[in-house]
Amino acid sequence: MANARSKYIEDKANGSAIIEMLKDEISGVVPVDPEGGKEARANAVSPLFEAGNVYLPHPNMCPWVEDLIEELVSFPNAAHDDLVDMTTQALNQLYTNNSNPIDRYKNLLGR
Repeated sequence: MANARSKYIEDKANGSAIIEMLKDEISGVVPVDPEGGKEARANAVSPLFEAGNVYLPHPNMCPWVEDLIEELVSFPNAAHDDLVDMTTQALNQLYTNNSNPIDRYKNLLGR
């Protein structure tokens, strides 16, 4: 997480306490209050996947991708949904910003 410029934390339930605890310890903590429930947020970004606009690294390079895909395709009936929630939040941040997609990507990478 050292390279991440922003760390989005839901300002709900335990998130508020986590924000309070971390805001003076690490930079870039951003409280967020997402709109709608997890299913609504997943439905809102599903066209990005369907259109082929979401690219994931190959599992040989990033083994966590297999867990992410499994959770995405099992949602909302999977035992866990944290990766789905994280993915929808990231895509929402990427696609609701009005800047050029390449510039947004470079910004995420810190370039």
